This record gives sequence, C-alpha cells and structure tokens, in this order.
Amino acid sequence: MVKQIFILQFFILSLNVALAQEFLKMRDVNDFNIGDEFHFQSHKEEATVSQGPVTDELENILITGKTFSIAYDTVFYTQKLIHRIIRSGVLWDTIMIEQVYYTNLDRTTKDITGYQGSTPNLTDAKIFNGRIRNSFSDGDFNGSHGLEYSEGLGLTRSWGNYSGQGNSIEYKRDLVYFKKGGEEWGTRAPVIPQYPAVKNSSILIYPNPAHDRTTLVKEGMDNAVLILSDFQGHKILTDTFEGQIMTLPTGLLIPGIYFITIVGEAKADTAVLIIK
Repeated sequence: MVKQIFILQFFILSLNVALAQEFLKMRDVNDFNIGDEFHFQSHKEEATVSQGPVTDELENILITGKTFSIAYDTVFYTQKLIHRIIRSGVLWDTIMIEQVYYTNLDRTTKDITGYQGSTPNLTDAKIFNGRIRNSFSDGDFNGSHGLEYSEGLGLTRSWGNYSGQGNSIEYKRDLVYFKKGGEEWGTRAPVIPQYPAVKNSSILIYPNPAHDRTTLVKEGMDNAVLILSDFQGHKILTDTFEGQIMTLPTGLLIPGIYFITIVGEAKADTAVLIIK
C-alpha cells in the first residue's frame, strides 16, 4: 500500500513537472521577466462649451517580481508603476507597487485588422513586434468609438473619440518603449522622478527609502501630532510628536508611497516616505 501511494505521489509530481514545463514552454515567447520595462505616452483633448482641459500622461512600468502558482497554471508578477499626469499645466506624480496575475489562457489569437481604415493592423510586427494581446474590445456606444487591446500585464493601447451634446473627447495612448531581456525597441519616455516632490517641507526623513525604521526630524514645532497616511490618503497612524526627533517603525508597512504630516499649533507640514 505504501509503495502504491509512493508511486501515485511520484506520478502526480511528474505530471506537475510536465505541466509546468509545458506551461513555461508555452509562455516562452509571451512571458515577462524581472527587469522588463514598458513606457506609455497618452494625449487627451476635451472640447466643451468652454474650452476643456488637455491631459498628457507618461506611464513607466518595471517588472520587479515573478512567481508561479503551485499548479503552475498561473503566473504572478509584481510591477512598479510610475505615472505622471500633466493636466491643464498642473503636474501630478504617483508610484504604485502592485501584483497582477495571468493564467495560461489570458491571450487571444484573434487577427485584428484596421479599424475604420484609420489604424494599422495590430499584428504588424514592425509596430508591435507580434506581442501578446490579453484582451480585445471594439465598441460603438452612444456616439463613442474606440478600439483597445492589451500588451502583456494589462498594458494597453487605445484610441477613440466621443461626440455628443456639445462635448467631444479625442484620446490616444501609445506604447513608446519596450524592453524584454535583450530585446529593446522604441524611445524611452522622459525620466520620471522616483518619488513625488513635496516642496518646501521642513521635515527631514532618513533613511528614505526606509526598511525596518526611519528617523524624523522636524523644525519649528515643539509639540505636534504625527499623521501617517497611504497614497490614497487613508490614515494609518496618529501619534504625538514631542521634541525635534522621533523614530518611526516601518517594518510592517507594505512597499509603496506614504505621506507623513506633522501638525503643530501654528502650521502643518508634509513629507513623502518611501517603503521598499
């Protein structure tokens, strides 16, 4: 009986290894690895009764981690997303570290031809290098026309327009840079700062980026309140900040961007804390 169980376990293990090898082989061309990088650039113009805003965006994505499920039917990627938005001359920067996943079924073999004669064939290797497409949509709803496809890890290119009731929107998003292993094409988007700047902050943070703990030094405020919040503005910690120096434990914080706000009697100040 023990021998039979051992044989069965060996068979299951061999089957899993075989499936894993087949899965890896199947994804050899379309798969992504740590260090792969993608840059996008988009432009949107909105026309209203009064002139609407113009929005330009840069998006840099870097693959920082990769693991497989136990059954090797799903691959998990960790990606660092740096996003810059310039809207009506106002600059916004965001950084996100998030995990995304794909199964071996997350792709389409549908051949996509030109859309309304205005766009190239999306399988044109000169433009897209024949990369994987995870999804495809083509719609005409309430006067809105658009076409979108995915380029691995949810990376998309789309273009379209909407016109109705005096409003119109023109939008286009392009993959401008692609780096996968030794393959590289396109033009890198302009360098994006590694963290959003908070100008004229009197708070000193070191080390920053932080790992297990960091030290805060404030100026001009004797007794104050410390507020730690995430990038979405959710409060994580509120504490009393007495004196000029404080040590803040950070070992339990997940990697990402955080804001430290110190509120005194006369003023409040904010600085950015990065957790790696």
